[in-house]
Amino acid sequence: MSLVPLTTDRLRLRALTVADHAEVFDILGDEQTTARVSWRQPDPKSARAWLDRRIEKQRRNGLSMWAVEARVTGEMVGLCGFFSHHGVDEAELGYVIKAPLWGRGYATEATQAAVASALHAGHRLYATIRPRNVGSIRVAERAGLCLDQRTEDDRGQLLVYRSR
Repeated sequence: MSLVPLTTDRLRLRALTVADHAEVFDILGDEQTTARVSWRQPDPKSARAWLDRRIEKQRRNGLSMWAVEARVTGEMVGLCGFFSHHGVDEAELGYVIKAPLWGRGYATEATQAAVASALHAGHRLYATIRPRNVGSIRVAERAGLCLDQRTEDDRGQLLVYRSR
């Protein structure tokens, strides 16, 4: 069962397609936009492989990363959705908005819609965020996730936020 499309006041979240390759690379290939996410794609080939995996996840279980479009213009302003990991019964929330559009509330608006839809469908959710990424922490909290634990990985401290 697909959880998208979703519509908010300003945004539309929809499943990604092969035709989105250039826009996905524009977002995930930009160093400033992806400075705080671990899933940056440094070249078009890696972006295409990333996109193909997201399309397959969407096809298999309806839960994946989605295009975030401005409703008025149709411009893809970012990506929001979920990563499902083998052997983990929770889906990981992920979101990224183009750097020139930061501060407009798009991440909050997109994540609130995505989280509400996933929770309504019965999914358990979590997000991992670096402590210095204050903006992302606010987005997760506004989407209803709460700090559950502090841990570390090879890049340092990591905060884990979970759905209630």
